[in-house]
Amino acid sequence: MSLTVKGIFRLCGNVKRIGLLQSIFDAPDQGYGVRLDWRGYTTYDAAGVLRRFLTCLPEPVITHDLYESFRETIKKPFPTEDAKIEAFQCLIESLPLPNQYLLLYLLDLLGLFALHKESTLMDIPSLAVIFTPGVLCHPRDNMDPASYKESQFVIQFLVENQARFAMPQARQVQHPAQTQPNKNDDDITQQAKDKADCTIPAPRKEQSKPICDLSSFSTIVPCEEPLHVPTVRLRRSRTAPSRRRKYGEHEPPQVVHVNRYASQGASAHSKWRERCMNKQQQQHQVAE
Repeated sequence: MSLTVKGIFRLCGNVKRIGLLQSIFDAPDQGYGVRLDWRGYTTYDAAGVLRRFLTCLPEPVITHDLYESFRETIKKPFPTEDAKIEAFQCLIESLPLPNQYLLLYLLDLLGLFALHKESTLMDIPSLAVIFTPGVLCHPRDNMDPASYKESQFVIQFLVENQARFAMPQARQVQHPAQTQPNKNDDDITQQAKDKADCTIPAPRKEQSKPICDLSSFSTIVPCEEPLHVPTVRLRRSRTAPSRRRKYGEHEPPQVVHVNRYASQGASAHSKWRERCMNKQQQQHQVAE
């Protein structure tokens, strides 16, 4: 279970498996990963491919034209917390529709993992640090730690209040006949900042329990559990050379080869036999 894995999103998975997952999710002939068999992959691999997807996007989830608007809103004082959330709601609705869905999905996902920070050791600030480069960043501030810290505070606030943001369908259902005129970036930003021009629907009810119940997965064995490997006693190989004792302190090892080669043994035996026969012949000659 990913909700019980320590260091989720912080620890890296296997680079080779993450690359394979990326190729599967990019392949239309494989249904973009819909029929993927997850056996053989770990939770860290799945978390790694999600992070790679965000960093490989042409633009961050919060597009560059609204980059400064989100950062200015987090620093701007508001009379109430609800007014601040409404201002962020307007900014979210200024994003393209796919970006709105992706942003709200990520906020819900990170909020779920934050509920299990005792198990994952990943609280909201830690998650914000990891996902800021893929959600809210700009090329001109890549080398500025202070700007990165401000973007991190924005992501942290969005995750903490993720249950209070409305989904895109709510606005479309309320105003089905309205069409948006062509506006430049300044008009969009100004409209997002001015919450009085927006009609905010009722916020979503805060979730009193996590999206998925861990008890429903009680029969599933986590893939991170180490496999039982039987212990085998190590034995010395018969082909390994053994230590030979030395006869003196400074003398080399004494190695004696007996019949090292079969031909040497046969030739020595034949010579010995020939000497014996010659000796017997000499004895017979002396006796005669």
